[in-house]
Amino acid sequence: MMTKHLLWRGWACSIVTGIGLMSAGCTDTPDSKRLDDAPMACTNETRVYQLTSVDPARSATHQIDLDDDGSPDNALGEAHDEIAGVDPGFAVAPRFAARLAHDVPWLVAVDRCGDEARVTIDLGIPAKGDAPQMPMVLPRAVGTLHGGVLDAKDGQARVPLAAMADASGVLQAPRWSLGDGVVIRATLTEGADAETLDGVFGVAIEQDEVRSELARPLAAFLTAQPADDLLKLGADGNGDGVITDAEVGGTAPFAQATAGDVTPVAPDGTPRFDKPAVSLALRFHAVRIR
Repeated sequence: MMTKHLLWRGWACSIVTGIGLMSAGCTDTPDSKRLDDAPMACTNETRVYQLTSVDPARSATHQIDLDDDGSPDNALGEAHDEIAGVDPGFAVAPRFAARLAHDVPWLVAVDRCGDEARVTIDLGIPAKGDAPQMPMVLPRAVGTLHGGVLDAKDGQARVPLAAMADASGVLQAPRWSLGDGVVIRATLTEGADAETLDGVFGVAIEQDEVRSELARPLAAFLTAQPADDLLKLGADGNGDGVITDAEVGGTAPFAQATAGDVTPVAPDGTPRFDKPAVSLALRFHAVRIR
């Protein structure tokens, strides 16, 4: 079974890397410090859901604590709110549902054995004539699904970080950033016509990855704003009206938002990152597709 899993891992990683979807996240060596290392108690049932909406606003995600310090974590959600407060066109929730339905399929898989649950959050690979497929190669978040309430932690997830920030549509294809320390809390609703998951998940993303992925779409968005836009004026160091990646990176708000605010740890206390990572939390709605 392990051999089969590693072969599938290698094939899936070669596919997503080869077609340019990955900015990080396919590794060749197994992680030995995961709650997911322990086998499930029985043969699991797997259900796959496709996200149809996401919202990083702090007001929608306040219950996610990635490092167990008693405080909610969503540094990128806070930065999102500050930008959208000045320039409402940046807000993710009103504009990103269309991309989730088309060029950015994003999936949640729940493996269930009784009340035990393992959760994967990953990109969807388009399948001709069928619903998107999931690579299923990441360490899963581990927890429970009881009475319709899902609660799990300690997995990895891929996030279309740059695509969510790309309000101007400058990126040719979505790229996926690897996050760690997943925490997910959701409610499962089984209706006559559809089965849905509604809740919040959070993830920590490496600081350099966040800065690299966000600078370009933010620069393009600010460049497209009117000359008197406050955020544009604050970023336009040379006053030429064109905001560059470097100018975005040189602003104090960008540096502060991406400085790193969380340090998720493994079950044995080992930090998941070499330095503090950047937190992101998202409220989501997902519909079962398989």
